[in-house]
Amino acid sequence: MREKTLQNFYTIDPTDVIVSVDKNWDLFAAANDGEGASSKRVINESLWRFIASETVTHLYKNMIARVRGGATLRFSFRCDSPDQTRFFEMVISPLTDGFVKFETFSRSFDSRDEHESPDQTVKPLITCSWCGRVAAGDDKWQNVEDAIERFDIFEKGHVLSHGICTDCYELALMQIDSNTYDTK
Repeated sequence: MREKTLQNFYTIDPTDVIVSVDKNWDLFAAANDGEGASSKRVINESLWRFIASETVTHLYKNMIARVRGGATLRFSFRCDSPDQTRFFEMVISPLTDGFVKFETFSRSFDSRDEHESPDQTVKPLITCSWCGRVAAGDDKWQNVEDAIERFDIFEKGHVLSHGICTDCYELALMQIDSNTYDTK
């Protein structure tokens, strides 16, 4: 475990184009084999180009609309690497003239054992970035402990992608609508 520290930040303009990133952006991308996400590749690109899930896109559009209305949103999420379990906090805050700032803070990084690294030949599983539950395709979302047993996650080394489960999506929309969005 480690103390919460600023990992990086980026800013979007009123048309949702990424217009700036901080000096840590490229360091974080390189450390996570994210050359495709280097500052040269993200600056002047739409934020939506980098979010694959329609559900997550819809949620972020709702959050950005709330922020542009004056709210500051804060939530925790999980974003693992092949060798680490990582928890982050994001703060989305309004700037002037419709610009929005996204700040990502690291909460904790825990090492994984070698056998936990994903095998690229196994069917991907989706993990909810908000609650950590897991699903495969159209399967029911389930707790990680149940998914480990059901899908033999450690034996087969499934690739995990991130999304949001239906329960967290609905909760987040309700919180956005009621101006109480905070998942601390």
